[in-house]
Amino acid sequence: MSCNLAWNGSVFGGKGEPVTMLFDFGMAEMGLDKVKPDFLLRASRDARRRGKAMVYTSHQNLGIPTYRLAIAGCYATGMHFMVPWDQFGGVNKPRVFSRPVDLADLYSFVRANTFCLDGYEDAAAVGYRLKDSRWEKNLILSVEGADQVSAFVRAKPKDDKAPVVVHLIDWGKPASFKIKLRPKAFFVTGNIAVSLRIPLAYDKSIHEKAEEVKDYTPLSKEIVIKTTAEGNWTVAEIPALSPWGMLIVSEGK
Repeated sequence: MSCNLAWNGSVFGGKGEPVTMLFDFGMAEMGLDKVKPDFLLRASRDARRRGKAMVYTSHQNLGIPTYRLAIAGCYATGMHFMVPWDQFGGVNKPRVFSRPVDLADLYSFVRANTFCLDGYEDAAAVGYRLKDSRWEKNLILSVEGADQVSAFVRAKPKDDKAPVVVHLIDWGKPASFKIKLRPKAFFVTGNIAVSLRIPLAYDKSIHEKAEEVKDYTPLSKEIVIKTTAEGNWTVAEIPALSPWGMLIVSEGK
């Protein structure tokens, strides 16, 4: 069962706490001012502290570029964003009808990469509008050469062999940048292999075939990226994102 929540500084908090805690997951509306990495991270952590899942929609037409950021941001923080296929657009305003070409690449990206999402939990968050007190004195990664890229690090608890996934989202004008990683923070051996997964641009025939055979892996593109060593760090060169990519950090040989 879901509960429709009003934002009041805490996703499940406030006077409605005794009621909202009876539900399995919460649903809430997101305005333009809330499509920010710090808001999404706080909302996700607030829900998880209570053992709840969180699903967002919107109470206004966000516009396709902002919808894309909202979708990427929600999944990168362990939440969900309802497809604005036929969505409320505001009081006395037209409903929102999105097209597959606008958003299907992102939702297909999710379906193609469930192994990078299922069972993963928040491990770190750095970059644009993010400050993670857990790692301030022992930095594990940083974003170089970009002012508006956020990095959400997610890992599988109690599985030190599973790849670590770094969700990268560019909230500004897309441009290439670098990610600086401290290998021993990811695997005790200090050996890492890095690749990047990005959404495949929408192609009706490819998407319909994936749906027909129930194999969504072709809807994601894997890129082998260039890395260099700088002392105790590994630097990965990331191409411009639109707006989301998953950096897969695996244990190297």
